[in-house]
Amino acid sequence: MGVGIAVPGSMQLISTNFIDVGDRLRSTMEPHEKHCGLIAWCRDICEFILAGDFNFKPSEIPYRGMTEKGYLNNVQLPNSNQYKVSYQPNGKQILKSAYYEKNGTEPKYTNFAATSQNPNFCATLDYIFFAGNLCVNDVLNLPDNSTSESYPDETHPSDHLMIAASFRLL
Repeated sequence: MGVGIAVPGSMQLISTNFIDVGDRLRSTMEPHEKHCGLIAWCRDICEFILAGDFNFKPSEIPYRGMTEKGYLNNVQLPNSNQYKVSYQPNGKQILKSAYYEKNGTEPKYTNFAATSQNPNFCATLDYIFFAGNLCVNDVLNLPDNSTSESYPDETHPSDHLMIAASFRLL
């Protein structure tokens, strides 16, 4: 699991597949100092795309904190006796989701897996967030329902569906 950042000005892709962004954003714990500024760094760039498996659903606090201005002002965030907790409110800009912007809703699901805790886990966990003077041209169509018991299967090599979007600079 990981995240990729594309900065359209240079079209450089920075990929950090060794961190689990969803778990970090969910708990807001920052045990690895050198990566704690990832979202703050993105916040200061004019145009950027942040995509990956975030491990949170659209109804959960991390999603709403990233997409709704001021949302975290009214939320009691967790404390930790084990880690230093670092909060950086996003007052400058809010991220937009490519699928939400294009379709008016997030996909029905991007992950469909059979696990020991949940044999039929099906949820949206993967996103393409963006900020700045970008417009979504198109997104990859995703199925509304699966025809299989779970992924991976013979047509899906992962428990996550592939997501994709095309953008244009305004």
